[in-house]
Amino acid sequence: MKPLDNIEQIRCWMDFGHHKPDSSVKRSLLISSLSILLTTCAGTLLANDPLCFEAESADRVVAPVAVTGSGGTDDKGVSGGKHLEIARTNHLTEAESKAGEKKESKEEKKGEALYTFAVEKDGEYYLWGRAWWSDRCGNSVSMIIDDGKSFTFGQDGTYRTWHWIKSPPRIRQLKLTKGKHTLKIKRREDGVKLDQLLFTTDKEYVPVGIESITAGKSEGSEKKE
Repeated sequence: MKPLDNIEQIRCWMDFGHHKPDSSVKRSLLISSLSILLTTCAGTLLANDPLCFEAESADRVVAPVAVTGSGGTDDKGVSGGKHLEIARTNHLTEAESKAGEKKESKEEKKGEALYTFAVEKDGEYYLWGRAWWSDRCGNSVSMIIDDGKSFTFGQDGTYRTWHWIKSPPRIRQLKLTKGKHTLKIKRREDGVKLDQLLFTTDKEYVPVGIESITAGKSEGSEKKE
């Protein structure tokens, strides 16, 4: 019998039914049913709890990707006072980039951050990132989960403000098994920042503002290369 069925039966006994149990039995049945109901609801909520961690908590960071917290105007509202950044310093402006006046070296094209995280169950996950883009030539990164194929994250039209972005639909790599996984964020464009990363199995979940950090992420050593 479902918990709600138990409660409905007790209500009928208390309000209308015959063979009414005495008050102590009614209390016992009601407490038992409410306990089952709350346990069921709690289990559902816990199963959908998001896994959220700081973007700067990477196990390894390779330049020009960097962990920074400059405290400037653009850094207001950053969780933990730091964020992951691929700065545009010493790089071309959008107009110069279009004109093709500079070719980047192999060293400049490098750059990544590596994370290790764990999920508590098998499932299809949705990945969100709290991002800050400079412009349409600086509004995306590349991501790789485990040894999967790289996919582009971002490319929306919201610039110069912190906002949440959802990964593209039907990403095969987001069908995760219970246990440890890796996430690699690779440089694709300059002028981008990431503050938080979030995994959830709840397709209706939409993060807002700064999310609470949850367990499931190994503490990053911020090892730089």
